[in-house]
This record gives sequence, structure tokens and C-alpha cells, in this order.
Amino acid sequence: MLPGQKPYDSALCGHDLMKLTLKQLEDDVMSDTTNLFGHCYCGAITFVATGQPIKVGHCHCESCRRHSGAAMLSYAGYRPDQILFTATQPTKFTTDDSVTRGFCSRCGSSVCYEGKLSKYIFIYMGLFDEPEKLVPQVHMMYSEKIEWLKVDDSLPKSDELL
Repeated sequence: MLPGQKPYDSALCGHDLMKLTLKQLEDDVMSDTTNLFGHCYCGAITFVATGQPIKVGHCHCESCRRHSGAAMLSYAGYRPDQILFTATQPTKFTTDDSVTRGFCSRCGSSVCYEGKLSKYIFIYMGLFDEPEKLVPQVHMMYSEKIEWLKVDDSLPKSDELL
């Protein structure tokens, strides 16, 4: 963890603000090339992801499609102690099947996903300032892919969740 960092707490809601500014954080970690920064559309939610993600991929499940409004959702999965929200925490919504989704209560941006059986937080790739540094490794829940979506890459295709 970074100096002064509080680990991500999935029990917190969007009202908890941290005192760190993104500029202070960038100054603290500017020499570490494994830190990636990002933010929601309006900038109310900002974050830094430290270290290497445990998984980078595309999810085709119906739940991700409905939450994102897209044909598939690309994500980077991290341990909770690798994610630091530097402003507002994401607002949480837990579905009937115990999946928790995070979003910005100001602009509505989808931010993250936490599964009931997973100990990781999955940050949506579109929020990263440099998403090209995160190379997808797998297609998840491929059997739920929308039929008209053509996938012609060589990534493994799995029906397992992380």
C-alpha cells in the first residue's frame, strides 16, 4: 500500500471522502510504473491501481451487459488493497444474486464489480487514463455472448467467473 493509503472497503458507500488529492498521489508514486490512474466521466470518483492486476479480460455475462449498457464489458481485476479511491467512493448496488456494482452517483458512470464468491474488485477499463497498458487475457462467460457480436481474437474463451 501507499503511504497513508486506506484499502478499498466494499462496505463503504459514496459518502466517505479521503483527504488525498490525485496530485499528491501522483507525486508519491510517479516513479512507480505499475500504478495506473483513472476517473469516472465527471471526475468525482478518481482512483489509483497499484501493481499488476490479477486478471484483465472481457466479460459477456448478461449482468455486466445490463450494468454497462454495452455488448461486453472489459475490466481489470485487483485485490482490494491495490485500489485507492482518492475522492468519492463509488455508490454501491447489490443485486438479488449478491453481485455488488459500483457507480458514480453524480454522472452515473459504471465503475466496478465485486462478485459474491470473489475476493477481488474489477475496475472497468474505460475509466483508466491509459487503458492500453492493460492487455486483455481472456473472454469470460463466453456462452452468454450476444449472438451478433463477432470475436476474432485469439484470447481463450471461458464460461467461468473469477
